[in-house]
Amino acid sequence: MLRTGNPDLQQKDISLHTLRHSIATHLLGNGMDIEHIKDFLGHSSLESTQIYTHLLQKDIEQ
Repeated sequence: MLRTGNPDLQQKDISLHTLRHSIATHLLGNGMDIEHIKDFLGHSSLESTQIYTHLLQKDIEQ
């Protein structure tokens, strides 16, 4: 497996769940409608998807 030269990234535990979060956050940040993200992720409830709006808001504030 190829690794990054960045030691901070090498220390992170990256899983499929992490990738799902990353993809959802990027889609939302690039203007995709949250309803479409909900469907894409297979969530039955919009409340489950809204966590990504909170994560994105934290990134914007920092």
